[in-house]
Amino acid sequence: MTPGVNYHFHDGVDIKEISSTLMRTEGTVELKLFTQTHEKMHAFHVVGKDFEMHYDAILGKDFLEERESVINYCSLQIVMNEIIVNFDPKPRAIKTGPCRRTLRSRTENVVSVPTNSKGLGLLPKNELVPGLFITSSLTRALNGFCVTSVLNTMETDRTVELSCVVLEGLEESESALTLTFPAVESSDSRLSNLRNQLRLDHLNSVERVSIVKICDEYNDIFHLPGDKLTRISTIEYAIPIQTIDPHRPLM
Repeated sequence: MTPGVNYHFHDGVDIKEISSTLMRTEGTVELKLFTQTHEKMHAFHVVGKDFEMHYDAILGKDFLEERESVINYCSLQIVMNEIIVNFDPKPRAIKTGPCRRTLRSRTENVVSVPTNSKGLGLLPKNELVPGLFITSSLTRALNGFCVTSVLNTMETDRTVELSCVVLEGLEESESALTLTFPAVESSDSRLSNLRNQLRLDHLNSVERVSIVKICDEYNDIFHLPGDKLTRISTIEYAIPIQTIDPHRPLM
């Protein structure tokens, strides 16, 4: 804030970032907006220094709705009643240096990461530091940044520098954009296959009916020949079994 500008401390509100982090504004202030022919007072919410924002101020949805604004990307103009504002013709300076972000524990965060790549491309999975992963995604580079998500699998908040990433060209990873739809086995065939594998000889008739009914209802949880197990490649986990004595007594 400019020295000498006062704002109302009691008018703060809770706001939520795209990563669902809850923050509170410090108050509101009335500022004058003006063009060459018009001027207007508008209330802005004041945020603290820990709020990461690359602009001095942002006009919100309430401002645009109040003036029945039209954002025309073809003519590169914003029309607000009788006021017409042209888009800034100067492109934003591209900064591809590391970005520092704090990620909450056990969360997936949508972030912008710097890149020198151009256009649409594939961002491969990458482990930034132990427990922190950039997930693989199809994204587009714009003004030196691309949007992806970062997964923090640790039990504590972590602060990390997001360095410049490289997007893979789509022609090099065409298979990643190809969807294959195999023939789906009919439900009757699946139920018949499942029932044939049940061992029911030791049960009486009531128990057999009960077991078959339960298996039919939850048949999708059984792995049958020909089924493909789903998997996720974002997280890898190793079970340390080398220190376990295979001849240990059973409790």
